[in-house]
Amino acid sequence: MLQLGIVHEVLDNGWTLAFEDRHRAVETGEEKLAYYDRGREFVQQLVSVEAQSGDGPPFVLTLKSIGDAVPVKDRQEDRISTIGTGLTATLEDECDC
Repeated sequence: MLQLGIVHEVLDNGWTLAFEDRHRAVETGEEKLAYYDRGREFVQQLVSVEAQSGDGPPFVLTLKSIGDAVPVKDRQEDRISTIGTGLTATLEDECDC
């Protein structure tokens, strides 16, 4: 599930992101996909969670980029919007996704 984070600081090889609401549970060292606008292009970037704050708001994650960002349009799978269809899914222990 995507969660909006605001760039708090740009680092040489990553970012520090601030979240108003507590971010979904992540583990330090865990790899995630980050999505962002790079110029006029929407990209995805593999990142590693380097550190996270225990208090907030804002709640802060420090992410280290891994490899190169890839334009989202080059993904191997197509995505279809289901907004407005009334469909929900359960992912692991999250209901109504």
